[in-house]
Amino acid sequence: MNKLLFLFALALIVGQLSLSKNHSKDNDSNSLITIKWNKSHAEETNEQAFLALRWTYSYIGARLPAESAKRGIYLIANKFYVDAGMLGLDGETQRVLNKLHQRIKQTHEYKSQGSIDLGKYIVLILGDSENYYNLLGVPKTYKELDFNEIESTPIRCPDLETAEQMIGLIQEIKKAGDTIGGIITGVVTACPS
Repeated sequence: MNKLLFLFALALIVGQLSLSKNHSKDNDSNSLITIKWNKSHAEETNEQAFLALRWTYSYIGARLPAESAKRGIYLIANKFYVDAGMLGLDGETQRVLNKLHQRIKQTHEYKSQGSIDLGKYIVLILGDSENYYNLLGVPKTYKELDFNEIESTPIRCPDLETAEQMIGLIQEIKKAGDTIGGIITGVVTACPS
C-alpha cells in the first residue's frame, strides 16, 4: 500500500512539474532541479529543510507568500523537486539561476546521483559571492555605485532603481502579512594601515 501511495504521489508531482513548466516564465528545462535532503541531525524535519530552501529563494527575490509557500517546490521522500520558474523570480534572476542549474547538472555528483545535496545547493546560492551577486544583479565592484544616493532612500541603497524595487517588495510582503530577509553589505574606505 505504501509503495502504491508513493508511486501515485510521484506521478502527481511529475505531472505538476510538467504542467508548471508550461506555465513558467522560462520554459528552459534548467529551471527544474532535483535537490537531495540528508538530515543534518536526527530531529531535523522536512518542514525545516523546506523552510531553509524557501528562505534561500527569498534571499534572491522569490515571491513566496505564505498561502502559496510550496508552489514550485515538491518533496518526495528525501528529494526536493524544484521548478524555479514557478518561484516568482524576475526574468534576469531566473536566467542566472537557470544557468547555475545548468552548471550543477554538469557536475559528476548530479550526473551520478541525479541530484545535488541541499546544503551544497544553498551554499552555491548564498555562500558563493559570485553566484549570489550575479543572481541579484549586483555590480561587480562597489566602485560602480554612487554612494551619494545612500541617504535618499529609507533603506540606504546606493542604487535608486534597486532601492525602489526593494521598497516595493518589502511593502508587498508586509501587506501579505509575511516577512522577508535581507543582507547588509558594508564598505570601508580610506582605512589607515
